[in-house]
Amino acid sequence: MCVGCLITSAILAFSPVQTGTAPQQPQANLTQQRQIAIARVIKQLPASNDVKLLREGLESIQGQLSVAIDDNEAQQILKTEVASLSQRITADSNGKFMFETLDRIITEDDTPSLWQQKSLSNQKAPSFQWGWLKH
Repeated sequence: MCVGCLITSAILAFSPVQTGTAPQQPQANLTQQRQIAIARVIKQLPASNDVKLLREGLESIQGQLSVAIDDNEAQQILKTEVASLSQRITADSNGKFMFETLDRIITEDDTPSLWQQKSLSNQKAPSFQWGWLKH
């Protein structure tokens, strides 16, 4: 799996679950969902200099998303910045460790996944493309 795919998988895996149980409450737009997901991924990263590049890259993406005008701009930011971060991680001496850390975060049994959250709420799972996840 490519580093960019793994970063995207992590962001999707940690995106908030939209249950639709409270119609009077506005649902988070895509930009807000991705910001929340990135914050969750960052929180899962170990406190280590070995993942400093990954942490700072995700924080930078999160900051850029905060000023996105709409979801289309947010998608473009994600596409561009994830590709750039992927290249930097691949070229870094700690790249393999960062890759393995992201992979572990996504696949750990004690990390609540979208599917575990959905099974608890007995809601129909949303239709996302999850083909590259190992869950």
